[in-house]
Amino acid sequence: MKQKKLLITILPVIIFLTSNYEVTATAKKTTVANKSTQNSSTRFGSNKVGYITRTNKWLDFNDPNTSANAKQITLDGVNIITLDIVAENTHIEADQAAEITYQRYLNAGFPTKNLSKKDISLNGYKGKQVNIKFPDGTVLIVNYIKHNNNIYFISQEGIPEYQNTLSSVVNTWKPVK
Repeated sequence: MKQKKLLITILPVIIFLTSNYEVTATAKKTTVANKSTQNSSTRFGSNKVGYITRTNKWLDFNDPNTSANAKQITLDGVNIITLDIVAENTHIEADQAAEITYQRYLNAGFPTKNLSKKDISLNGYKGKQVNIKFPDGTVLIVNYIKHNNNIYFISQEGIPEYQNTLSSVVNTWKPVK
C-alpha cells in the first residue's frame, strides 16, 4: 500500500513537470537497514534531493517504486519520510505540483474531506503541502518546495500518531547539507 500511495502521488507530477527526467525502478527489494545503538544526529539525503536531520533510531529504507534519486528513512517500515526532486530548472511552481497531486487523489475518488492543501514553510523554505487521509487510517503529507528553479518533494507517510515525530524531522529539510 505504501508503494502504491507514493507512486500515485509522485508519478503524475514527475511526468507532468519534466520532459527529461527519467524514473528508474531498481531491482532491489524493499529493505530496512539495521539500527545503530547510538543516538547521534546526522544529515541525511543528497545534493540532488536535499537533507534532513535524523538520529540513528531512523532506519534507511529503499522502495524500488521510487525514483532513482529518492532517499528514504523509516522508524519501523510503516512511518516513512521520502526526499526527492520532481523538476529541475523549471518554470513550474510548487503550487502547481501540489494541485496535480490534489487532483490525482480527487479523481481517484477520495472525498474532499480527506484532502487538503495549504501554504507551508520548511526550515524557512516556502512551498505547498497536500494532506491525504486514506481509508485504512494512514496519512500521507506531501510538501513541494521550489528553490533555485527546482521543485523538491518531501513527504511523510504513516500512522496518524506518528505524524508529529515525522514532521519534526521533515521540518529540518534544506536543499544543502
